Amino acid sequence: MTVLYELVGVQVPGKPRTVWKFGDPGCPLRLAQTPTGLGGAKFKHSRQSNARQPGATWRGRVDEINLIKLALRIGPVTEGAPALALWHSWRASLGRGEALAEFHVRSPGGGDRFQWVRLEEAVPDPDLTGLEWNGYMDEEVILAGDFPWWIGEAFERTYTPAQFAGLTITNAGDVPSWPYVELTGPGTFTFGVGTEAIVLPAIGPGQKWRIETDDEAPFVRNAAGADVWDQLGPKAWFQNVPANDTVPLNLSVTGAGAGTSALIRLPQMFERAAA
Repeated sequence: MTVLYELVGVQVPGKPRTVWKFGDPGCPLRLAQTPTGLGGAKFKHSRQSNARQPGATWRGRVDEINLIKLALRIGPVTEGAPALALWHSWRASLGRGEALAEFHVRSPGGGDRFQWVRLEEAVPDPDLTGLEWNGYMDEEVILAGDFPWWIGEAFERTYTPAQFAGLTITNAGDVPSWPYVELTGPGTFTFGVGTEAIVLPAIGPGQKWRIETDDEAPFVRNAAGADVWDQLGPKAWFQNVPANDTVPLNLSVTGAGAGTSALIRLPQMFERAAA
């Protein structure tokens, strides 16, 4: 298996999202060279310097957006109107920077990893003469991932109370990851990872709580999407699953019934597109 590249275009109103499987025999678009931006987003160091201080004090690393450059050959297809229609479809799938597309990299060792991307800058003027007379043209496109990491297939599993004891959870990614959980009652649940275990209020039969522990955008919501964090009180989750590590998954319940369960999802995020 070779490394495969795929772009799932932005959502155009009233139409399905276009999928471009570069290099596939059925795809009229090909890559002239390996895309850039697969080896990881750029970063810079943040340092603080003071008067009379030799050098500077390192404060941390700033991970920047990830730029991906695609060098494309559009066609060859039937020249004239069919070639121009193909080009219009391609450009429509890129959007104008507001909407997001998905750029996927599938490799033998890394599976499917992708980034949400947007068109970063206007594409240079096209050589429409090449499409009209020859049915092909070349162009370069710059995409940007606002989020620097490549997203792999998340760990996801639903547990019943009989399976709660002695669980662990593994983050195979290069980046610390925060778990998401959906708890279905009845029962009074305790949930956390590592050394953390937060006791939640009791929920009734069939009721569901959805909890995102990511400290960038945490929430606790019911099945209808309403915020119920006030029922939890002054509690929060402060431990994630470190990169390339396995930690205890602390899950327990009292007052369980026939429908009690817990769905656990842990994103797997990577510095690079392919392993």
